[in-house]
Amino acid sequence: MALSRPSLCCQNTSPCPAVFFPGTPVLQKEQLCKQGSNAGGINWKGCGTGDARSVLLEGGSPLKRALARPSTSQDEASQTSLLRRCLLREETENPRQAATLGGLASPGLPLSDSAQGQRFGANVASVNAAINACKKEGQWQLALSLLILMLEMKGTPNKITYGAAISTCSRGGQWQQALSLLSSMPDMLASPDEITYNAAISACERASHWQLAMILLHGMPKMRVAPDRISYNTAISACSKGGQWQLALNVLSSLPESSALAPDEITYNAAISACERAGGQWQLALCLLKSMRAKRAAPNVISQNAAISACEKGGQWQLALSLLIGMPATRAIPDKISYSAAISACSTGGRWQLALMLLSSMQEMRATPNEISYGAAISACEKAHQWQIGLGLLSSMPNMRVRCNQVCYNAAMSACEKAGQWQLALTLLYRMLETQVTPNTISYSAVISACEKGCQWQLALLLLGCMPERKATPDEISYSAAISACGQGGQWQLALSLLRTILEQGVLPDEVCYTALISACEGSQQLEQGLQLLLEARQRGVSLSASFFPWALARLSVHDPDLITAAFDEAVLKLSASELSPQELSLLAWASGMLGVSNPMFFQVLVAQAIPQLKSFAMDDLLKLAWGCSAARGGVDLDLFRAIQEEVGMRLEDVDLQSFSESARAAFVQDTLGLLWACNFAGCLSLKLLVSARLVIRQAGAIMDRAHGLSSSQAHHHNNNVNNDNDDDSNNNNHNNNHQITAQALANDEVYFSRQQPASSEPRVVLELPDRLVIFKPPGWEVYDQGTDILQLSSFLQASLGFQHFPITQDPGHQLGFLHRLDVPSSGLVLAAKTYEAYYDLKVQLNAGEISRDYVILCHGWIRPSLKDIRASVSWRGLEPTSAGEQGKPSLTRLKVTAHAWHETVALSLVAVQIGTGRRHQIRSHFSHVGHPTVCDGKYTAEATFQSDRAFCARNFLHRCRLAFKDSAGKSHEVTMSAPADLVSSLQHITSRDSMSTDTIGDWLTGTSPRNWQEYTPLISAEKWHVPLLSFAYHSQPLTPFQCLSSTAAKHNHTP
Repeated sequence: MALSRPSLCCQNTSPCPAVFFPGTPVLQKEQLCKQGSNAGGINWKGCGTGDARSVLLEGGSPLKRALARPSTSQDEASQTSLLRRCLLREETENPRQAATLGGLASPGLPLSDSAQGQRFGANVASVNAAINACKKEGQWQLALSLLILMLEMKGTPNKITYGAAISTCSRGGQWQQALSLLSSMPDMLASPDEITYNAAISACERASHWQLAMILLHGMPKMRVAPDRISYNTAISACSKGGQWQLALNVLSSLPESSALAPDEITYNAAISACERAGGQWQLALCLLKSMRAKRAAPNVISQNAAISACEKGGQWQLALSLLIGMPATRAIPDKISYSAAISACSTGGRWQLALMLLSSMQEMRATPNEISYGAAISACEKAHQWQIGLGLLSSMPNMRVRCNQVCYNAAMSACEKAGQWQLALTLLYRMLETQVTPNTISYSAVISACEKGCQWQLALLLLGCMPERKATPDEISYSAAISACGQGGQWQLALSLLRTILEQGVLPDEVCYTALISACEGSQQLEQGLQLLLEARQRGVSLSASFFPWALARLSVHDPDLITAAFDEAVLKLSASELSPQELSLLAWASGMLGVSNPMFFQVLVAQAIPQLKSFAMDDLLKLAWGCSAARGGVDLDLFRAIQEEVGMRLEDVDLQSFSESARAAFVQDTLGLLWACNFAGCLSLKLLVSARLVIRQAGAIMDRAHGLSSSQAHHHNNNVNNDNDDDSNNNNHNNNHQITAQALANDEVYFSRQQPASSEPRVVLELPDRLVIFKPPGWEVYDQGTDILQLSSFLQASLGFQHFPITQDPGHQLGFLHRLDVPSSGLVLAAKTYEAYYDLKVQLNAGEISRDYVILCHGWIRPSLKDIRASVSWRGLEPTSAGEQGKPSLTRLKVTAHAWHETVALSLVAVQIGTGRRHQIRSHFSHVGHPTVCDGKYTAEATFQSDRAFCARNFLHRCRLAFKDSAGKSHEVTMSAPADLVSSLQHITSRDSMSTDTIGDWLTGTSPRNWQEYTPLISAEKWHVPLLSFAYHSQPLTPFQCLSSTAAKHNHTP
């Protein structure tokens, strides 16, 4: 039958796909031509016909064109020299070919139209031997020159000639030339056989053109060529390289089991590699490995390595390790590839210690570590925040005669970046240049990110600017890191200028860039600019994740209800259409909580996707998910919280805090504490999770105590000697008295009640236990803030305890030991820890709702006695007053209105308060939100109201009167404190509205009132009195509502 010749497209230098496949039906040829770039990424347009010999010899033919390339052109002398070298090697390695070559390797053999050249070109056996010699040397151009010479000398190439030439082109990466030669064979009366087809399929496989390889395989029977095992193996390998694991397995399954085509080790190796390359198909890889043994195809090192790599990509570090350990039993000796894959698996699974053990055992197993092994181990340290160990591995590589490459340096710099060690990251970058290891974009991006974390925005910009000089093109990650650095430094204008630079370079900023930009604007309180960027990102057509828009709205505190509703309606559509990642789901939940979203359909589809994926959530993502859903307006999903607590409980059982770095351990503990808070706020904290979390978190505190050289017994010892170390006699006496009271309190049901009114000027220890204590904070004192001149309660604590004995009192990262704060104008009881273990034990109690914090406040207006709690969310920025409303962090304030009174024409309420959350200015902002701000509060009342209040109240009337908590043994302690003298004086200036109010106020005046919040009796509702709520029951003339209520709507930023 007539076959098409290998023509060239008029508009492209690559041959048309149809001409590559003799025997392909006409319709299929037309489809191939129409597909254009669908076949292997090449654009073919049009085919031709004609004589194969003339086409191969014409000036525009693939052979002539390939040999005429300026960069690779070779003159006759150089070609002759190359040929002679190839022939000499062939004669040396294969003496049997000496007779066939017949002295062709002698000097002076010309590849031209000479008598000797004619004899050589006409001798098929000689040309075949010479082309084979070129194949071994990788000289594909020389091989084609020999083929052209043969054609010019009227020689007739046979299938061996073509097979050798195609194989040579395949090894040289010249798949187009290989296919051109294959397609020209029928016209040259050289029928393709399985060898030539296999060589062509191999050329496609090497070039990752799996489509062409499959077309060749399926076209073989039409040319009456039966595919052999090599054909199928090579095609499966091509599918593997192209990421077509399903197709590879289909080819494998089509092979008969009882014939010459039965799958062998190579077949299975290619199929397992396809599963490994696909990422995550580890189950199939292990099934194939198991099938090999059942079908007597013994797994070898390649099989095992591919399966280990598949497990590594699927996050199955235990299985990867098991395969490695079991290799010797299958007579497969692990090599450096085996160990590197297993080390990477441990790295992915967060098992950095196992990764280091494997690296150290390689030499014992005669597997010499290489740069890949070290790179994987350093990466494991980077993921586990073990930057010191990672740097140690990097510095040890030269001693092990392993050269540090880009991957190793980049992993080490990323480790420094995560730890905020920007100086070390910069040093590593300089070392790369000194050792002639060229830094790439990843290298610079890591160092820029390290500078961002170190607030070195100038240095970050300097590094970004020098990247083009070092031939490292900045990408979106580089720019995003620099933008974030500018944001950290408050340089939002510079961040915007970087955006303009990106656009000028024709690069479309991605989501990461806009995330950094919006964060920079939010940090600088340029909220309108941030919202403009958010809308601009959508207008530019930037590919945005489902969570980006809601996240940005929450970050920028956008209040537009239409915009928020539209964003979450869109999120519902995306959730319904596809499965989102754990990170996206967690951000959506967090954003919904911050924005106060009420969308039942949103929460329904969110929960439906989240529960099956909980094992894939990182701890911080679990926290965001639980936190956001705990504030759901439509109610809490109990199934979700039950599943979250089960997942966290399993992680707590398996966690090994000793293996964590300090930063990783701190992050894990904070995430666990946050999850306790979210579950408690949702009202469904399980006892099982609480017990597990308490055990693990206290263990974290004990680890820190040991790191600081402090044990529980030392805490007890120092507690007994604190009073004797104080040189001040008056303070010494106070401490002795307190210690005696504490002992009496411990014997009396662990309750301490101070009937004595505290002095307003000096703090004092009210209750002291071996590892924790309660301190009275007077008004005008700040709990801790090293940047102000206000009297510091932290200084009092350090002086009382001796900070050399209790390092936590010097640790700002742990609030200097304090569990909570009180506003500077306020007074009351503050809980503090002496040890890290006590601190974290109390943190668990605080987040689980086990610590009671009760207050007494005097506020404006007569609050309805039926008002039981305030659940407004709160938010704040910088030094601005806290805003309470629908958006922000969920908050809870419980209250009981215990008395109504007035001062002159101002109505007042005395309220017992218990907080369920401890937000900044929570009580003050909550009561202002409901129209009843606290008395003498310059931040949350108008200036006129504040000045009027000062006539009878010298400072903000807010006093923490009770704390209840547990000690290290789980015993309950309760401490109460009467109102200070200045607040008692204020109460003496007000008039009770009724007899019940008179009794309550009288109790506070005599110091007998502080007690458990649950024991307070609220006022009887106004409806039961049968009198107007806003009138004075014991005043001759009822006052109007305007007279009774203070003007509290305006909020003036004034500090008393």
